[in-house]
Amino acid sequence: MEINDFYKLTFLSDLQVYDKKIFFTVIKPSKKKNDYESKVFIYSKKIMEFTSGPRDFSPMVSPDGKYLAFISKRKEKKMQLMIMPLDGGEAHAITEREDISQIKWSKDSKHIYFISNEIENSKDDVKIIDSYPFYFNGKGFIFNKRPTLFVIGLKGREKKLTQKPFNVQSYDISEKNEIALVMNTDGQDIYWNNLYLLKNNIEKIPLEGSFSEPEFSPDGNYLAFIYSSNEKSVFQHRKLYLVDKNGNIRNISDQIDRSIGNSINSDSRMGTGKSIKFVEEGIYFSVTDHGRSKIYLYDTKNGNAKEIYENNQSIDFFYPDGDKIYFIAQSINMPQELYVFHNKLKQITNFNKYFMDLPDAINFNFTASDSENIEGWFISKNMEKLPTVLEIHGGPKTAYGYAFMFEMQLLASKGFNVIFMNPRGSDGYSEDFSLLIKEHYGERDFKDLMEGLDFAIKNFPIESSLLGVAGGSYGGFMTNWIVGHSEIFRAAITERSISNQISFFGTSDIGPGFNSDQIGKTPFENLEHYWEKSPLKHIKNAKTPLLIIHSDEDYRCPIEQAYQLYTSMKFFKKQVKMVIFPGENHDLSRQGKPHHRTKRLEIILEWFNDHLKK
Repeated sequence: MEINDFYKLTFLSDLQVYDKKIFFTVIKPSKKKNDYESKVFIYSKKIMEFTSGPRDFSPMVSPDGKYLAFISKRKEKKMQLMIMPLDGGEAHAITEREDISQIKWSKDSKHIYFISNEIENSKDDVKIIDSYPFYFNGKGFIFNKRPTLFVIGLKGREKKLTQKPFNVQSYDISEKNEIALVMNTDGQDIYWNNLYLLKNNIEKIPLEGSFSEPEFSPDGNYLAFIYSSNEKSVFQHRKLYLVDKNGNIRNISDQIDRSIGNSINSDSRMGTGKSIKFVEEGIYFSVTDHGRSKIYLYDTKNGNAKEIYENNQSIDFFYPDGDKIYFIAQSINMPQELYVFHNKLKQITNFNKYFMDLPDAINFNFTASDSENIEGWFISKNMEKLPTVLEIHGGPKTAYGYAFMFEMQLLASKGFNVIFMNPRGSDGYSEDFSLLIKEHYGERDFKDLMEGLDFAIKNFPIESSLLGVAGGSYGGFMTNWIVGHSEIFRAAITERSISNQISFFGTSDIGPGFNSDQIGKTPFENLEHYWEKSPLKHIKNAKTPLLIIHSDEDYRCPIEQAYQLYTSMKFFKKQVKMVIFPGENHDLSRQGKPHHRTKRLEIILEWFNDHLKK
């Protein structure tokens, strides 16, 4: 693999099935345009382009089967809501706005619902801010923007359905034209929202916490949703709930000690789909378990949930259709493709055939010093004793596992072995496993990684004198922590990281909510603990050369975290280099401009080649 093989990658998304026709979006990076191009494809006996692009996505077939609606970005700084006859004909726009998302047809096929920002325009470039959060990663400054639900007729007549102080996050429409809305309100904590039913007026569901993905049953008598009370932590497992027409609410996934949804890391996907799908026979839902995706079916008649599908894959989008399940999935050595499962698995597409001969990873488990079982993986091109890089995932409540990581396969192709693990704090295991590090960052999670590295050195061909470590976000925090607490690594790379928990509280878009939960209380009440859990406090002990990679529009882990780290390393006369990517945010490695993504990989390879091979 070469760095420029990135331009051979194809990303698949936005899966929908209608009348045995499968619609999905195909996305390709363009080196010439330094951007991504996307078109809607259809599979019906054969695979064909259905729209012309160059930026079409989110296909949605009308219930009567006459039209395909989709979002297009064919104009600079404008999105268009397009409709196109399914039996042939030209697509045309029925509205255009700065942003459009989550399009859904009304049940009578006469209207389309969508979310878009209501913008309080100002003729002045001065930002006058009195709301919080005032900026958000990937969205920029949001203090004058309100996510609002709209409905539009096919001739372009538009109506606004929600008002201040509500901010719409997701929604669904029932057969009876009821609307379920997940919304937060002005001043509400970033991790909290509410679920509402909109009939003639807005009625709140009597639960407090965090909601997502409302979905009505086909007959409109039930509403399913994902919910967490946040009582233990904002990172406790998300569960599947059901409310009936009489208002009775029950948890229907409690017997499965896993969180709903796919949280497996990949740098080779563009978004993920919904985690639940309500059909006649019940509710299909996905969970993350031991680094892989599983699909369950909850039978609303007998109240039982059974496992329907499991494989060594990350399922990014799925859509049940009768006795078949279509899904877009990836694995450790294969990027995304479209599959169908009907008693056995069948691969439908072959967009990423160029990558089909890459090495798989060896799955391993070891017993930590406190007797907990920890899972990891080892990638080696030829199982030779080579310099080895430990990769650490972000979150912390995400997971590594059976998903394609271009970065890891590139390292393996360029003469490095790669280790990655799911230490305490990761998703895909018990809730206790994921919550153990709450208020204890740098303790058990650090031990898991170091003990896992020791296990790998004893069991795999690893040159123990030539070790590197790399991580982003929480993984960047842990990399910073490691260089202040260990001398075994010859080189380290920290990306979009946290270095100072005190300033992170006041500068991150999630700072107060995240740190009060994960670090404990606030720096006004718990300053000493905040400083103790800041890698910056311990950076004077660093002996490892450190490369800092950060984006200047990262509002999740703001760039001031990189500045403080770089300045402190320089102050203590440590070996450090900093690379800043302009115009990028926290998602540089996953959604950044193609040139920046390949430049980042070039810089990573150069750093590890210089420090682990010379």
